[in-house]
Amino acid sequence: MRAVRAEVRGRVQGVGFRDAAARRAEELGALGWVRNADDGSAQVHAEGEDDAVEELLAFLREGPPAAVIEEVAVEEVKAEGHEQFAVRGVSAGVFVVQEHQATAHHYDLRLEVGGAMRSWAVPKEPSMDPAVKRLAIEVADHSLSHNDFGSHGRRRSSAATPSSSSTATSSRAASPCSAPAAARSRSGC
Repeated sequence: MRAVRAEVRGRVQGVGFRDAAARRAEELGALGWVRNADDGSAQVHAEGEDDAVEELLAFLREGPPAAVIEEVAVEEVKAEGHEQFAVRGVSAGVFVVQEHQATAHHYDLRLEVGGAMRSWAVPKEPSMDPAVKRLAIEVADHSLSHNDFGSHGRRRSSAATPSSSSTATSSRAASPCSAPAAARSRSGC
């Protein structure tokens, strides 16, 4: 198993570089991510079998047809344990984590996808640490209007009893990778 971080410099943004890198990584069985950096470069984390990582690095040095690669800086790093290869830095819209004091205490996780709130029940408190994994059970989707928590960020859940309210946090996520761990595997991180 090998893991690397690569910084790819040149004309790599706005030319399909991330999508092409993700497709090639999937073909090779490499895991990790690719994202645009603020300085105009692209950053890649790749892990997997030595041959797969080396072939992906060869692709990064060439790039897709519209890209112009000037430099690829590579460093060996510790594997992060990814389960797929994803494009990061894509807006994921709103996500909501709501503690639900129902018969079985759990957390509701909702992520805006395609005009609806994809929903999961998470038995343990979600973690922002990507190394912490949580079981997430997919449940019925909710409408976007379900995110209206009022001015204080609280709403009474439809399943709550008069003595048990639910607290929720609603946020606009920069990417699915900033969503709680329970959403990451479904949303492409």
